[in-house]
Amino acid sequence: MTWVHIEDVIRAILFLFESASPQKIYNVVAPDHIDQLQFLKIASNILKRKPLLPLPSFVMRLMMGEQSQLVLNGQYVKPQALQQEGFHFKYPDLNIALKQILTVN
Repeated sequence: MTWVHIEDVIRAILFLFESASPQKIYNVVAPDHIDQLQFLKIASNILKRKPLLPLPSFVMRLMMGEQSQLVLNGQYVKPQALQQEGFHFKYPDLNIALKQILTVN
């Protein structure tokens, strides 16, 4: 499952606008690759709630059709070109990113 903190998205866009490097295709995703179960556990822990029961795959297929494959199988995407340009993520770890977003101050 790919994810990225919104602040890192904005920072990456600004970084690339200011970059003098040749134009490429950049994957703006966090370097931390996890599966949906890990995501659910981390989010549940931060929110201090029991995790929701996962939906059976056939329900996802009925609801989403072909797009369900993105949810069920995910995509393994890396920010390799972006990092080679020198970009550093402020939130490379899901636990840190979700704590920043979900923690009520």
